[in-house]
Amino acid sequence: SSVLVSEITGTTATVTWTTDELADSAVDYGETESFEMGTVSSSSLFTSHSIGLSDLSEGTTIYFRVRSSDTNLNEATSSTQTFTTLDETPPVISDIEVIDLTTTSARVTWTTDEAADSTVSYGETIEYESTEVESSLKTSHSVLLSGLSDGTEYHFQVLSSDSSSNQSYSDDDVFTTDTDEAPTNVSGLTVIEGDGQLTLEWTN
Repeated sequence: SSVLVSEITGTTATVTWTTDELADSAVDYGETESFEMGTVSSSSLFTSHSIGLSDLSEGTTIYFRVRSSDTNLNEATSSTQTFTTLDETPPVISDIEVIDLTTTSARVTWTTDEAADSTVSYGETIEYESTEVESSLKTSHSVLLSGLSDGTEYHFQVLSSDSSSNQSYSDDDVFTTDTDEAPTNVSGLTVIEGDGQLTLEWTN
């Protein structure tokens, strides 16, 4: 009776239970109901039992059952139960790019190795005065920044959090919006004639 799972981390857990007489302890476990990860056992005789499981995978459902045998080898087995290990690893951010630059907008893209949300903090200083957030979880991220000033350098940082609130963020980076300023003057206009063609050269 009183089968409980406690002290769950990303890779470990402790299974406890009680018996009404002295008995040994065994836990069969795995990522399927076949208990393919094996058995952890103790031959000591107790009425309060505790077995630690280790080398589990993060964010994974673990199937298990407990077994106890008394001194006469009468064995009792629990029903199959489950618990889920914690996800303690933040997403890995890679392939950050700034594309579709215009005078007033830019699109920031990146990828993560697991589904996560998308946040870009940005501004004309490293204080990042503005933020754009997309809460949907995905591995390919694309956030449009709008309302920017033309010909301006912007600092930005991308952030992604997975479903367990593990967060990763990039280093500071910069991009510069396009400018809509036309050349103020043209000088040094030269006409070159040759091979039946006219070539114009100038500076601005």
